[in-house]
Amino acid sequence: MTNSARTTAPSSPPSWTTRIPGQEPEWIVWVTLVVGLLIGWLIMTMVVGRTTTATVGTATLSYPARWAKVGEQGAAFAATDVESGDPFSPRVMLFQTAQRDLMPRVGTLADAATTWSIKRGNGLDGYRVLSIEPVTVNGHAAINVASAYLMEPPRSRLAGTMPALMREVDTLVASGDQYMVLAFAADSTQFDGYESLHRQLLSGWGTR
Repeated sequence: MTNSARTTAPSSPPSWTTRIPGQEPEWIVWVTLVVGLLIGWLIMTMVVGRTTTATVGTATLSYPARWAKVGEQGAAFAATDVESGDPFSPRVMLFQTAQRDLMPRVGTLADAATTWSIKRGNGLDGYRVLSIEPVTVNGHAAINVASAYLMEPPRSRLAGTMPALMREVDTLVASGDQYMVLAFAADSTQFDGYESLHRQLLSGWGTR
């Protein structure tokens, strides 16, 4: 008596894509991660991109909303990123001066800028003019005075903090019987990285 042979189908190899109960598919994890990053980027962009406007005499200036107003000798307005914790964080300043104070006689805008550089250097340690060159800002003829100087940290942070070499660009334009100057300064080691911020500040500067 012969036993009939029984054949069985070969078992299928286990599927590596089989989802473990309670575990989300991998694509859902990636989608969730991407959406989270996108939301974070949007929130950061909204916060960082917010601006506020200051009015100083006939001038207006839009600057980052997170910045705070600070005192600056001789400036009609000044603001910087106090919350950054960096005593040498980038800053913007507005100066206004009568034309007769910079150019008592007939002269050019470049002549006024040269006089301004002398006036600006008073009281700044190691002040040096790097260049004086004509530019156009918001459709107006202007002069850029680039300079460098040493800046001491605020008194509350003097301990263990060395002075910083700052770079500054003062943009001078004529407005009526006055000259207006927008000065942007930052630590010299980081100055070039703030080029877009500098352009943004210049774009948000105007007269009423």
